Amino acid sequence: MERITKYLNRVTRAAVLDRASAFSNRDLSGMQISFILQICRNPGLTQEQLAKRLFIDKSTVTRNISRMAKNGFIRREVDSADRRARLLFPTRKAKELYPVIIEYLDEWNDYLTGDLNEEDQESLLRLIRHLTEKATQRIKDKGLATLIEMREV
Repeated sequence: MERITKYLNRVTRAAVLDRASAFSNRDLSGMQISFILQICRNPGLTQEQLAKRLFIDKSTVTRNISRMAKNGFIRREVDSADRRARLLFPTRKAKELYPVIIEYLDEWNDYLTGDLNEEDQESLLRLIRHLTEKATQRIKDKGLATLIEMREV
């Protein structure tokens, strides 16, 4: 059987490249779009929580958050409960961009699935959710990450 991950990786990489192109005029990388989505949906998220949600290392989050704060998308505050932690909040600029990102993601989704009938789209979504659950469970079982319950990513 062919490896499914080959195709999943290609779709993911194409999505990141397309996002980067779509938002390059706003000084945002494809990955930073995911940061804005998470922080707008979960204001006050810590950098560590963001890293866990996106399955990336903390140094990548720190580097990107610094750049995004400099560019006016993210505001950081020291957590009063844990002075080492930084809470992340979207700025007005990020909040205004959020619906633009959602519209872009809807268009990308429509582009990918537009030539599939409704039944095939539903089947694909069901199968992708299944793969996501299996992959997440494996990470949990191996103790590779302490995950926050995944919601809409």
